Amino acid sequence: MDSLMKLISVWSRKGGASKTTLALNLAGLASSKGLKVLLIDDDPQGSSTWLAERGRLPFEVMSSWPNERPTEFDVVFVDYPPRTDDTPAGDTVIIPYRPTALDFSAVSSFITKLSETKKVIEVVTQLDRRLKEPMEFAIDKKSKGAHWMVNRSVYQRAASEATTVFDPNFSNISGSREARTELEIIFREAMNE
Repeated sequence: MDSLMKLISVWSRKGGASKTTLALNLAGLASSKGLKVLLIDDDPQGSSTWLAERGRLPFEVMSSWPNERPTEFDVVFVDYPPRTDDTPAGDTVIIPYRPTALDFSAVSSFITKLSETKKVIEVVTQLDRRLKEPMEFAIDKKSKGAHWMVNRSVYQRAASEATTVFDPNFSNISGSREARTELEIIFREAMNE
């Protein structure tokens, strides 16, 4: 990869951890900052590719790894499928997981292993602040450096319109300001800002 280009992998061995939602919206944030963005949809499910074909995403989505190094981008996000048979590319890996001990146990050994050679950013996703146990779990993880991605309907609404929460048409939609703030914090850490 080009030494000036940042490669950020969104990876988890668990399905349903919001990898695609996180990758799409971080790519939308990067694009809103004027960066040239590529999202590689490495997941055979192809949700990012499907949305790109139907929507108004302000960044390029490829349904597989390019044959040659993409040098014309400032940042590349990789949306991985749930699996354990490969090592995520790049020097930064974002690992989302739901706010349960069971979900965390599925990724904890990989967090430890990947942290030996990569910057690992943990994100507790689908957090429902009304529920005591998930909140206690999330508070504990946040005290250890993890970030939160609260379960907000704005994410589902953006996906249903084949866009991201950074679409200018979403500026005044309930929850968009909070979602953007959460994602900005994750993005800044991933970009080493």
